[in-house]
Amino acid sequence: MSYKDFDDFEVKRIQDVLFDITQEETELKECVIVKDVDDLSSLAAAAMTTSGHMLERYTFRDGDMTAFQHPTRNQIYLAAPEYDMRKSICDKREKRYKLADDRFVNQSIAKIGRTTLDNTHGKIPSSSYSPDLQMIFETYPESPVRWCSAPDKSMRHTSTDISKCYPTALRDNVEWWPVFSFFDCIKPLVIKSVDQIKPGLYYTEAFSCYKVKIQRGFHFVPLIKYALNEGFITLSDITYGIVASGSFRANAFKKFVDETMTEYGKDGKHIVNHTIGGFGSLYHKSEKAGITTDILTAVATRNLYAADKDTKLTPVGNFFALRVIDKVMKDGGDYPIFRSVIEMGWRE
Repeated sequence: MSYKDFDDFEVKRIQDVLFDITQEETELKECVIVKDVDDLSSLAAAAMTTSGHMLERYTFRDGDMTAFQHPTRNQIYLAAPEYDMRKSICDKREKRYKLADDRFVNQSIAKIGRTTLDNTHGKIPSSSYSPDLQMIFETYPESPVRWCSAPDKSMRHTSTDISKCYPTALRDNVEWWPVFSFFDCIKPLVIKSVDQIKPGLYYTEAFSCYKVKIQRGFHFVPLIKYALNEGFITLSDITYGIVASGSFRANAFKKFVDETMTEYGKDGKHIVNHTIGGFGSLYHKSEKAGITTDILTAVATRNLYAADKDTKLTPVGNFFALRVIDKVMKDGGDYPIFRSVIEMGWRE
């Protein structure tokens, strides 16, 4: 269910849509865009309660119901978080560049950022994921550091954020970005000089980066060289590596970050961060889902799949939506860029 599938639509706030769902409508638009909400569960629950019918068509993304079809009205509802901001950016770009890719069709901020990067700054080369590279991504997962602290146990914890950390890492990177091929594989290494460290991934045991504990695993060149310079590891600690067959220039994203941040201000940081997040798409996902009013049925059905599937049980008002998710790792993409930027954030 997509915005661009409909010519007859209207844009409304969730309060107005909740009122409309409880009324008998005679003239209905094909599609209702619900502004500034991530999750349509409350609307879906109201639609099922007032109509007396269960949903048959709906979409979840990251735990949020992002679209559904009304059980009896043949009407589609689509979530549109940050609608005005995204539409304003797309309208501005379409007017300037006259490109169909910039036309607003409710695309995500990450998609807007990637389109901006590809169409005005050039497409970046993507990697192919060899079996060894897929094993590294699966066996040694990485995520951004989330730091919080409190002066004493009686006080609330305070989260810590470094301003423009990831946009700065993407812009100011000084090491060439790796481009892996399907034939790149892990090899034992004896590193005697920093000059031998080429774009790729290098294995070390766990080490401490000031207050951050870096787990054992394969790390990209920026983190490896930083750890060497700071004395956290030595060249002899690097025992295995997977050197990329190709690479592209270190400052490839500088113009994109600078122009986006300058032109769109606070929203520019948002665009760059979501573009980096888009690089982190590692899996193809498919879902099977169902809705019931009986929690025991939902739990029992989930238990049938829980052993070997990723399952999610989500309350939808007085109903329960069960999703069974299949994940298959992609055979190529931009995940090395995402992971490298995340590791640069650890240094901060």
